[in-house]
Amino acid sequence: MNNRKLFPSIPLKLPRARVLSRLGYNRHLTELDARQLATVEDALAAGFELCRPQGVMTRVNFKAEGDVLILGDGEKIESAALAKMLAGCGEMLLVAATVGGEIVEAASEAIARGDGARGAIFDAVGSETADACLDWLQDYAGGNLSREGLALTKHRFSPGYGDLQLSVQSLLYKLLHFDELGVSINDRHVLIPEKSVIGIVGIAKGT
Repeated sequence: MNNRKLFPSIPLKLPRARVLSRLGYNRHLTELDARQLATVEDALAAGFELCRPQGVMTRVNFKAEGDVLILGDGEKIESAALAKMLAGCGEMLLVAATVGGEIVEAASEAIARGDGARGAIFDAVGSETADACLDWLQDYAGGNLSREGLALTKHRFSPGYGDLQLSVQSLLYKLLHFDELGVSINDRHVLIPEKSVIGIVGIAKGT
């Protein structure tokens, strides 16, 4: 696998079950009549049509010194939880994905005109589709890494979770050149458009 790979388009299907779960839908407990179900299905389809799944990944060498991870270029990331996940790894895979800004704008517009339900569905579609992009990127990378006798860690970590500071996102953004997919980052380390995500996965010797 090349050190950095850009995916201007990621072939995904609507992660319907995940979106409904995020919205609190339980097929055993949630009762919807035919009209309500049709409204939900229409919003799901319309929201997914507004998504533009894209992604980028890159491999980064590092060494660990306690809870501090020192990257190949000398940059440091401090996180006990991340260091624990990456124990036994000599490389990390950085993955990033975005579904673009149209779904975010559509969700805001729906809420502004008083259709909070449709806005919530659009928001959930955007979030879950972005996460599904990261899963797709990991699956793609895993297939290539297996030919090198390597494997990805089971878990993924993102800036802002646990003890990994959100400020780390700015460093990862630069390493990934995420701007090439039209994603920017503000001085509070927040990605724009909103439905954009970055994750860290460990690369270890396969078993």
